[in-house]
Parts: sequence; structure tokens; C-alpha cells
Amino acid sequence: MEIRFLIGLWALCWAFVSPAFAQRCADDFGSIDEACIRSRETKFGDKSVTLTKDLVDSVYFYKTNLGNYGRLQIISVVTDKDRSTEDKKRGFRECVVYFTATTYMKGKTFQPNSILSIKSEFNTWTQDSLGLDRNGPFDLRLERDGETCAIKPLSSTWVAYKKISSTAGLFGEAGSRTLYYAALILIGLAVFLVARATLDEENKFKAAEALEEAETDKKQQTPDFVLRFSRPFFKRYFTPIVMGLKGRQNLKTKYRRKLANAGLTKELTPEDFFAFKLFLIIGFPVIFIILRVLLV
Repeated sequence: MEIRFLIGLWALCWAFVSPAFAQRCADDFGSIDEACIRSRETKFGDKSVTLTKDLVDSVYFYKTNLGNYGRLQIISVVTDKDRSTEDKKRGFRECVVYFTATTYMKGKTFQPNSILSIKSEFNTWTQDSLGLDRNGPFDLRLERDGETCAIKPLSSTWVAYKKISSTAGLFGEAGSRTLYYAALILIGLAVFLVARATLDEENKFKAAEALEEAETDKKQQTPDFVLRFSRPFFKRYFTPIVMGLKGRQNLKTKYRRKLANAGLTKELTPEDFFAFKLFLIIGFPVIFIILRVLLV
């Protein structure tokens, strides 16, 4: 019974967590795969992007001149507006963008250069271009566009995906997968420990009740599922609180007759009944929130 219960809880966690992870098109930059990128190909375009601080952490999907797909995340941006007053007086103006990118090429991956930089020399702005394939033409170019700097696709196409914290992708695909399985193992361990503690408490409680009612009829096991599996929690954590209340005698008087009418005098004492009510009001919402955080 105990083994089947633990296996059932583990299977339930796996059923909730695994599909959620598999169906997402990446929660971190390192786990975005080619299938995710291809699914957004219809939105690809050749629109230029103005270089601003707001681009930091932005993720883009692209298709190179050679037809390969990839992902790009902007890590840092420096524009001529960020330069000091002294640099501006000297006429020193520069635009720089740092990024990380991965191109998928027939089962292999390629990581291109991660910087584009241009500056103004003698009132003339330079241009900087790079290719996103291992051996291919230029795909992106950083150039001056009026009073701003802009990244422009060169016969390639791309689309903005969303912003993802750059620290989320530092581990790469392998690291993300490792973290995923490590999380599953920790969840399984937590479920095992909680379930084992619950079952141990239940066994101890049954033994204590058997000793207390040794001179009475054999205790009838409650058919109520909620009461049965919540008893170790409210008996251990809420009943001691109720036992210490100043109005404990009033509680006993109030609930003793109700329990007798319900035929639960052998199942619950007035203190246990009030503790059970507190558990339903406080404990259930807390457990629901914890399960929602773990499984979403």
C-alpha cells in the first residue's frame, strides 16, 4: 500500500511537470530549439531594429542567407548617447551591441562572433557586418540611421521573440536539460519525504488511538479521505494550538454535542474537530499554492 501510494504520487508529479516542460517554446534562451524557431517562420521579416537600452535581454529568431535557422539574444548595448560629456566634446561617438547567437546547421550548431561595433571618424560613421553561418555571406549589419544606430538584416530575415533574462541562458542547452532533470529528482525526493512522513504520522496516530481505546470496541476507520490523510497534519500542528487556547472549555461544550449527533465521538475530540476546521481554512490554501508553484 505504502509503495503504491509513493509511486502514484511520483507518477502524478511527472505527468504534470513533463508535458509542461515539453510543450513550452523555451523558458530560457539555452533551451530554445530549432523546432521552436521554425514554428515562427511565418512572422519573419527584414525590418531594421534601432539600437537602444530597451533591447537588452531581447531574443530574436532568424533565418540566414543560406537558409539555416538560429536564435540571438542581445546582452548589452552602448550608444553614443551613453558617452561622457568629455567624449562628446572630443567628437568621439560609438555604437556597440554585444549578443550571443546559435545557428543550427544540419544537426550541428555554430556560434558566430558576438559583437557589432561602429564609430564616427571625421564625422563619418563606419559600418560593421557579420555572418551568422560558419562560411556564408553577411547576415546582419550595424549602421548609422539618422541620429540613431540600427541593426539591419542583409538578405536574411528575423523576428523578435521575447525578453528572457540573460542569466537564464548561461548554462546552454545541456545545462538546461540537466537542471530540468535535477529539478524532477528533487521534486520526487520531496514527494517521497513528505509522503513518508505523512504515512509515518498516520501509523503513529493509529497506534496511539489503538492504545487509548484498547478497552473499547475496535476503532472504526473513517471512510472520509480528507479527514484520514489530513489528520496527521492538524493533529500535530493545529491541535496543540487549540489545546493552549483560553476558551478551550467553551469549545468542548460547543462541539461535544455536535460530534455526538454526527456519530464522530470516537473519531474526533472537540479540540481535534476545531483543529480540523482551522486546517481546512488555513492549511488547504497553503498546500494548493505550493502545489501550483511546483507544477506550473
